[in-house]
Amino acid sequence: RYRLVSEPLMAHEPQKISKSNETYDFLMSDVFDKDTIDVTESFFAVFLNTDNRVKGFIKVSDGGVNGVIVDPKVVFSAALKCLASAVVFSHNHPSGNPRPSEEDKVLTNKLVAGAKILDITVMDHVIVTKRSFYSFRDHGLI
Repeated sequence: RYRLVSEPLMAHEPQKISKSNETYDFLMSDVFDKDTIDVTESFFAVFLNTDNRVKGFIKVSDGGVNGVIVDPKVVFSAALKCLASAVVFSHNHPSGNPRPSEEDKVLTNKLVAGAKILDITVMDHVIVTKRSFYSFRDHGLI
């Protein structure tokens, strides 16, 4: 696992994620718990440097079957702690349907607005399921 730091801790070069499929692969291999991904929602923030290399990630919150509460203060305090230049947001849909709800869209817009104030780029918001994903960037929503 990664930790939040202003300098990389890893001996090897951190993973670069630029495309939604790379993001999904990273999320499924290093971030989400495959045993609970189809049980309850969790929301994560993945922090990147200027070269789109992973600096770290945090679990922002766990929720229920139909939703999760995200506090932007938690997200952005962690982003500032590791001097992130960019962030990818992600949460899972236990239903198996990765399409965003209206609440997902409202939350994403709120987080994009907060990031803009801090000069942090929101690279994407990826909704994941065990077998598929939905990228806000790929669908023109970011």
